Amino acid sequence: MENIINEEGASDADVKATIAKASTAFLQLKKYMELKTALCQPISKLQSSIRASRQFYYMELKLRELLQPSSKMYKYL
Repeated sequence: MENIINEEGASDADVKATIAKASTAFLQLKKYMELKTALCQPISKLQSSIRASRQFYYMELKLRELLQPSSKMYKYL
């Protein structure tokens, strides 16, 4: 089976590889843009409140973890 060579010296396999790379890059960019769009959408006050509550909850868990007697930080408090 012979490869077809165009005027610039690129074979059909080279062209297919280039198209595959471009398709992959396009799909990655598309996913990135979808994620960016989702993150930039305004959220409701309830969603914002839930997000803040979760952040404080996890901060509280970390603080408790630091205050455990087995913690190195506990010795210095």
